[in-house]
Amino acid sequence: MQTAIDFIMQGYKQIEVLKQDANGITELVLGTDKRTYIRKTLPYANHAYEELKELRSAQVPHVYYAYVTENATYVIEEYISGMTLQEKLETSGPLAEVQVRNIAIQMAEALELVHKLKVLHRDIKSSNIMLRENGQAVLIDFGAARLLTREGAKDTCVQGTPGYAPPEQYGFATTDVRSDLYALGMTMRELLGDEYHGNLEQIIERCTEFDPKRRPESAKQLKKLLKRRFGWRWQYAVAVAAVLLLLGGGYALQVSRTPALPAEPPQVEQKQETAAPQEDAKQETATLQADAKQKSAAPTEAGQRGEQAAPKVQKPAGAVEPSPANILFTMHKTSFKHDTHVIQIFGKKIEPAGYKIMRDESQSLGAICNTGDVPLRNPVIKLYYDGMLVSSPDFSYDDWCGKVLIKPVNVVMTDEYGKRFCSQVEVYIKGALPKDEPRLILDDIGGFYASSAHPSVHVVITADNAATFEQEYSLTTDL
Repeated sequence: MQTAIDFIMQGYKQIEVLKQDANGITELVLGTDKRTYIRKTLPYANHAYEELKELRSAQVPHVYYAYVTENATYVIEEYISGMTLQEKLETSGPLAEVQVRNIAIQMAEALELVHKLKVLHRDIKSSNIMLRENGQAVLIDFGAARLLTREGAKDTCVQGTPGYAPPEQYGFATTDVRSDLYALGMTMRELLGDEYHGNLEQIIERCTEFDPKRRPESAKQLKKLLKRRFGWRWQYAVAVAAVLLLLGGGYALQVSRTPALPAEPPQVEQKQETAAPQEDAKQETATLQADAKQKSAAPTEAGQRGEQAAPKVQKPAGAVEPSPANILFTMHKTSFKHDTHVIQIFGKKIEPAGYKIMRDESQSLGAICNTGDVPLRNPVIKLYYDGMLVSSPDFSYDDWCGKVLIKPVNVVMTDEYGKRFCSQVEVYIKGALPKDEPRLILDDIGGFYASSAHPSVHVVITADNAATFEQEYSLTTDL
């Protein structure tokens, strides 16, 4: 319908051409609502965008409008503010293992949703994954995508990027969801660098097998492998690292590699072997709750039946009471520098009035640890910034210790693009944190903007079964 095409092409004002080649034009445009969007015009029919209109995920740009003709595609989609992983590699070099794992899990979650729509991305690479200012990974550019509509259908033309695209995209076999996993594996290898030899190596090898049958069968299975691979051994290593950080020493920590994954991991056996350490905390918590419930309910139930309550069992002499849960927090993001590279890419329009966008050398906000004998239940971390603002949307995700919710509050200002800048952020962890297993808060908080050389943050942490932790941290910037 010409009216739909006119609306997409004439209803949005061009700000800048971001990319133009034989595969189409990508533009930054301004809508009538004064918000920025991405407009794509492709010289071929791409029905994948029609399916993506139904998707709602923070890890995939929202497609607002998509109109497909016999030989063209017109799209208006969400503008993602941030930088690509390729840009991050060029400025900072290879990424840390834990950060690559975090990104890979997010991409597996995104692919799980995309594949449910019968859509193959077919061009996953570092330049097609963006990091929002809050550190969340986003899979972009579905220009090479196609629908899984025909069983056994091969690609009619070569799509994808050499070095990332799997053999089947060059005609060796039929493409399916495992083709995207191959490209994600190659991207993980690039992000880690040539010198990497660590925990993710075996998973990358599985993803990049020449034979698709030897790869993980789905994004969901890959996500499980990524989470399972970092079980109790990794958590123990993080605990040791946190202790060393607290001691202030510059120690080097070598983590021993875990056994190689089998070609096709038996689901039941792996679940029993690797889930047991993580289930200990859950079982301990459930036991404590059941004991408490039984103790409180038993006298009442006995009284209702007219029976005598059971005598109390006295603890043997010398028995040691378990110490309650106790909160320990280590702040990592304390030193910031003005991010001039981002300014060169996006211009000063991304900085709110009176503030400078900052970057820091730490890969996490900090680490929360429970030093008590019982699991720490439902901790809440509240950060009150002075002389600094944070931009972060509301979002949540599942972590090994429970569900994590990020909530910015106390909005100080909103820019012309609708971005909110807050002086307070709250992090809710719905779950139980076992003893001496630190939970790193990895880039959960968004972009930082400073107005002075010496801002500060007041941290208050509460939990269902621990005393309140409260401490002020001085921050430094190069302003």
